[in-house]
Amino acid sequence: MNQAAQPDRVLKPDGLSRTGIRTKVFSLVLLAVLLPTTLVGISAYWTARNVLTEKLSDRLSNRASLAAASISEWFQERGHDASVFASSNLVSSGEPTLIEAYLIEVRGRFPMYSTLAVVDTQGSPVASVGDIEKVDLVDANLSLDWHGDAPALRIHSPIRAGGGAVIGTFVMSCDFESLRAELFDEGSSERLILVSPHENEDRVVMAQPPNASPPQIGSYAVDENTLSERRDPNGARTLATARSLHVPGFGERLIVHVETERRAAFAAVDELRNRIVAISAIVAILVISLAFALVVSLTRPLESLTAGAKAVSNGDYSLELPVRTRDEIGYLTEVFNRMTAALKQSHDRLEHLSTVDELTQLINRRQLRTALASTLQQAKRTEAPFSLIMIDIDHFKAFNDKFGHIKGDDLLANLGAFLLESLRATDIAARYGGEEFLVILPNTEIEDAKEKAQSIRTGFSEVCNGPAKVTLSLGVAAWPRDGAVEKEVLDAADRALYSAKKRGRNRVVAARNRVRQRTSAR
Repeated sequence: MNQAAQPDRVLKPDGLSRTGIRTKVFSLVLLAVLLPTTLVGISAYWTARNVLTEKLSDRLSNRASLAAASISEWFQERGHDASVFASSNLVSSGEPTLIEAYLIEVRGRFPMYSTLAVVDTQGSPVASVGDIEKVDLVDANLSLDWHGDAPALRIHSPIRAGGGAVIGTFVMSCDFESLRAELFDEGSSERLILVSPHENEDRVVMAQPPNASPPQIGSYAVDENTLSERRDPNGARTLATARSLHVPGFGERLIVHVETERRAAFAAVDELRNRIVAISAIVAILVISLAFALVVSLTRPLESLTAGAKAVSNGDYSLELPVRTRDEIGYLTEVFNRMTAALKQSHDRLEHLSTVDELTQLINRRQLRTALASTLQQAKRTEAPFSLIMIDIDHFKAFNDKFGHIKGDDLLANLGAFLLESLRATDIAARYGGEEFLVILPNTEIEDAKEKAQSIRTGFSEVCNGPAKVTLSLGVAAWPRDGAVEKEVLDAADRALYSAKKRGRNRVVAARNRVRQRTSAR
C-alpha cells in the first residue's frame, strides 16, 4: 500500500523511435488492458443478470403461490359463510317474512354480499335482498356470475329441514373488491390478474391494479417453474409467471397471472452494463495517453495481467497478481487484484444467497430439490430408507398479527438455529415456505424419525423464549414406505402434517403406511 501511494514514475526508455514497433506494442498494451476489463465486466454482467433472473423468477413464483393460496382461501370462506347462513333456523322455517328480516340483518352485517336469497327446490325465490330472478340451480357450490365485464361470485348452499331433507337453497352474490383489498400490496411493483380461461376468450375475473391488461393465457404454457415474457398493449416487455387454481366446489378453472415490467426489473443490471462500458472507455483513454511512455515497463506486467484475465474468465477469482512496479501498471495490477477479490466476494455471496434462506440460514426450497433428489439416489444405491419431517409453526399468522413481523422473523430464525443445532451432520434442514420447514433424515426408519420429530417438538417448546408459547405440528413420512419418488414422500409428509393440525396441533403424526392402505382398499 505504501508503494502504491508514492508518485508514479514516467519511464522514457530509449530505442523506441521506430513507429512500427511502437504501434505493435501499443496495440498489445491496449488489448491486454482492455481484454481483462471487458471479460471480467461481461462475466460480472451475465452473472448478475442470471442471478437476478433466478431471484425474479422465485419472487414472482412466490407471489403467484401466495396469491393463489389467498384466493382459494377467500373462495372457501365465502362458501363457509353461505353454509353458516343456510343453517339458520329462520332460513329453514319457510316463513318469507322471517327469512327476509334475517337476510336484511345479514346484509347489514356483511355488505360485501350484494344479493342474498332463499329459493325453493325449483329455484323460485322465497325471500331475497337485492336483485334476483329464478335461480338456475347448478351442481357447483361456487360459480361466476357475469354481468358485462364485472363478474360476481355466486354461492349456493343447500337448506335442510330437521330430518336432513333439502328444502331449498341459500343463494348469495359477492363482488371481488374485498379480495382485491386483501391481495393489494402498496409497495409491490407486480401486477396480479385472475383469469377464467375459456376456449373462445380468456375473461378477467379480477386485476390489481384494476387497469392491468389481461394476458393471453393460451399463448404460453402455465408452468410453475417457467418465467415467461410478453408485451402488454402499450408495447412494454413484461416478465410473468402463472399458477393454475382449483377451488373445491368451484366448477371453473382459474389462473393467477403475476407480471412485472422487464425494464424496471433489470434496471440494476442495465446500470451495471453502462458502468462497464464507461469503465472500459476510461481505461482505454488512460492506456492511450500512457502507452508510448511505458512501452518497456508494460511488457512483463501485461503478460501477468493477460494470464490473470484468462484465469478470471475461467472462473478463478482467487488469483492475486504480484505488483512489480510503482507506476500506473503497478496501480492497475492492484486494481485488478481488488476487482477480482470483490468479484470473488460477490460470487461467493451470490452462491450463498442462491442456496441458503437468509432469515433461517437453512437451505432454501430450490436447493432442497437438489438435496432430496441426491438423498433418493443414495437411498436407492444403498437400499437404505430415509425419512422426511414436515414442520409447521402453529398459529403463526396469529403470532405475526399479535406481536408483529419482526418477532415473527425472530421466531423463524430461532427455529432454523434450533434445527441446525439438534440435527446430525448428515441430516438436512430446509425452509420449505412461509412457516413450514422440512428435515431430511438419511438412513432413518419411520419410527426413529417419529422419535426425532417428538424431540424437535418438545425441545423447541422448551428453548423458545419469545413473547408467547409456541408449538409445532409435525408430519413424518419415509421412503420407500410412503412413496417411490420424492413427490410421493413429500405429499405423504404434507398429508401427515395436515392431519396433525386437524387433530389439534402440537403433535407428531406419521403418514399412513402406503402398503397397508392398498391392502385395506382391496
